Amino acid sequence: SISKSQSLTEDKEDKGKVDYSEEPTLASIAATIIQWLEGAHVRVASTVADANNDDNVNGDAMRDRQQRWKEAEQHAIGTMDVIRKYADMRRTGISSSTPTAITPTVLCSRVDPEWIVPALRSCFLDTTTTTPNTVLELDWPSLVTEVGPGIYEFDLFSHHFCNALIDEVDAFDLSKLPCRRPNTMNKLGLVVNDMGLEPIMTCILERLVAPMCKALYPEEEICSALDHHHSFVVRYRTKTGDNDDGSSGLDMHHDASEATLNVCLGRDDFTSGGLRFCGHHGDANHRKTQLVHSHHKGRAILHLGRHRHGADNITSGERINLIVWARNSAYRGAAAFGNVKIKQVEKELGVPDKLCLSKSNDRDYEEKMKLFVPGTRKRKTPKLIF
Repeated sequence: SISKSQSLTEDKEDKGKVDYSEEPTLASIAATIIQWLEGAHVRVASTVADANNDDNVNGDAMRDRQQRWKEAEQHAIGTMDVIRKYADMRRTGISSSTPTAITPTVLCSRVDPEWIVPALRSCFLDTTTTTPNTVLELDWPSLVTEVGPGIYEFDLFSHHFCNALIDEVDAFDLSKLPCRRPNTMNKLGLVVNDMGLEPIMTCILERLVAPMCKALYPEEEICSALDHHHSFVVRYRTKTGDNDDGSSGLDMHHDASEATLNVCLGRDDFTSGGLRFCGHHGDANHRKTQLVHSHHKGRAILHLGRHRHGADNITSGERINLIVWARNSAYRGAAAFGNVKIKQVEKELGVPDKLCLSKSNDRDYEEKMKLFVPGTRKRKTPKLIF
């Protein structure tokens, strides 16, 4: 006899079931992918668990998985709805901002080469005039300047594109449509993928960031296959009157990325607010200052995600930066299942630099800060080793 759970499973699987009795075809593979994207495999397993009155750990885990799948589905639907509404508003002129060169719809799938400085424009030529391998064969080291260990600087965007992207961000803000903040640390800014600019950011990843990282970080295996991203803009502005939203700077941290592209878009005349780099997360010198990078409109900085950094406080004006967190999906999938060994944290070298301490991320922050209070230190500062 067939059990109740088996019957339910078979009934569910019979609908749209792919026949693998013969060698899979592109059509059958595509059908399976669609079933998975629709969450069919989660619904079937959850139904079986419910049929068995499965209240054990596995049953709870499956129901939790189904709930998370539903939440992801609702988020995706909501994001697409916002993108469509914003595109309609821009076309009909409801927004008070003037439409710019950027088309804020999912149909905008490539970067206009005119947005890019001449030295890197060839990366974004139309595929009808160049081959995919052209980008990979560029002499990347000659196009950048290594300003610190593993920290590269180069001009990227034209001032016209910087202004256009800022106008687009301002227009989206005026739309009052819902948006996600970039992360838990940045209080001002938004995820540009959620306003319809994901295709442009993907183009930047595929044709610039990924091949550049593969060439500049040959010893970083996880940077050899960057295939997805989290892209957003952040705002830094001076404190005025009662406006103290904590957005004049950013505490020390490392990114949730394999590599990070950070481009200054400018804004009002701004002073100070440099990008301070310390060491790599887990290294003995991870709380030692290595470099303070000064921002310039259209100029990019590229670094590894685990490189500790923070934004010094801006003292006047306002600055907007575009951030692309480049990620390796295979690495992150393996790490999620515990198949990647975590790097051992090395013993810290000497006394940390005060400006490399992180109030948000260092458990010993209060203890280490006491070292910089007059009269609390009982020993001399060790000689720094570079």
